[in-house]
Amino acid sequence: MVKNTVAVLLVLLIISLTFIVSAETVPYQSYNYDYYGNAAETPTAYKPVVNHGAGDQLTGMLFNQPADLFVAQNGNIYVLDSGNSKIEIFNSSFAHIKTIDGFMKGTTKDTFNMPEGIFVTSKGDIYIADTKNNRIVILNETGELKSYIVNMNSDILGDDFEFLPSKLTVDNAGRLYVVARHVFQGIMVFEMNNRFSNYIGTVNVTVSPMELFWKRFSTKSQREKSKLFVPTEFSNLDIDSEGFIYASNLDKDSNQMIKRLNPYGQDVLKNFTEFPLAGDIKFSSTGDLSGATQFCDITVRESGMYSALDSVRGRIFTYDSEGHILYIFGGFGTQIGSFKKPVAIDTSGNLLLVLDQDHGKVMAFEPTVYGSLIEGAVTERFLGNDEKSIEYWKQVLTHDANFELAYVGIGQSLLAEYKNKEAMDYLKKGHDTKYYSIAFKRHRLDLLKSNINIIFNVLAALLFLTVVLFLMKKIKNQRTNSQKISEK
Repeated sequence: MVKNTVAVLLVLLIISLTFIVSAETVPYQSYNYDYYGNAAETPTAYKPVVNHGAGDQLTGMLFNQPADLFVAQNGNIYVLDSGNSKIEIFNSSFAHIKTIDGFMKGTTKDTFNMPEGIFVTSKGDIYIADTKNNRIVILNETGELKSYIVNMNSDILGDDFEFLPSKLTVDNAGRLYVVARHVFQGIMVFEMNNRFSNYIGTVNVTVSPMELFWKRFSTKSQREKSKLFVPTEFSNLDIDSEGFIYASNLDKDSNQMIKRLNPYGQDVLKNFTEFPLAGDIKFSSTGDLSGATQFCDITVRESGMYSALDSVRGRIFTYDSEGHILYIFGGFGTQIGSFKKPVAIDTSGNLLLVLDQDHGKVMAFEPTVYGSLIEGAVTERFLGNDEKSIEYWKQVLTHDANFELAYVGIGQSLLAEYKNKEAMDYLKKGHDTKYYSIAFKRHRLDLLKSNINIIFNVLAALLFLTVVLFLMKKIKNQRTNSQKISEK
């Protein structure tokens, strides 16, 4: 009896210690939203990689107000150390390669002044938004000056225009897209000759009917004192392999704070859900962490997925190509894996990297089994491998039986295989009315096709019976009439 009691206590102690270790390594709550918009806790999709970062933990250096982070195609990681006005470069294993603290301009050395954005092309050219120097600097892969953009002359820009570039990206054709401070007209576009050409992706502010009503009847003086209904600023941008620009904006009242812009500046981002692409669906209006989500950065991932970084509550929202939230994690704090002021996000292999300005370092997160299964299901579905996608989603449900998107994913894959009755069952559990309706119509047609012979036989029998009854009635009427004639 004593031995059994001791064994039970040991098991409970091991479970308790396991829980404590998990709580320490994951200092945040992971959650998602159900069909009704209620937040529900989920298993952790990503966990912090302990002692694996490009900041003080590994290299011995502590960044000073770092502003941006970029992972190049060759795997090298570029950290824009804004406070020290230099660029630190690491390889994919986070070993330091070199520092770029300036460049030669003729026979003199020039330096950066509080730069805020960085982008590296597939050829290794480095684009720096040298913000306080009012210019964009373009270096080659060895750090030598290629060209720069400053003192722009354009009929579109006013004479008093102050160029304060903040974030940037470059497409495969060499066009440069720039988010600049206090520019509300949209993202600035520079052609291959580094000349400014136009704006794309203008974000219009949502104006309430009441505001429009009072503006209509207000005096000129009142209108001048009221706030101007101007488009809002973008906060950051990224580019996918097809040349589409993913951009986040700062309009907290917008129903879609993320856009996918084609070369014409049109938003082509898909959202097949009932909720806006705006981070948290429900949030507090009071307190330290109150207010709507504000995305400060966005990173494009494989298979149509993308992750956006929230500066209000320090959370990472990951969406699929149809606008479904796959998982949400992150938060503020002092433990490893929690943030103080996250400012940039990018991917390195299977890792998510987040640059924290106040912590002064890069934090790395790796997928858990749960996160890997979700991404595997999305990837296989994106590639058209429906059977493999179903297997992944079924494994996801063993970790989280309430994950509605898993039911929807299985239902959609079954629908693609024309297994309509099975698809209906899963889509109903996932509350997907759109695809359930499609499955129901297909299933109804299937029933009609499979029973067409029986239906035709029944109809033929009914027709035959109707004819027989009609003839019998006609014969009976004739006999009755004949009998009446004979009686007369």
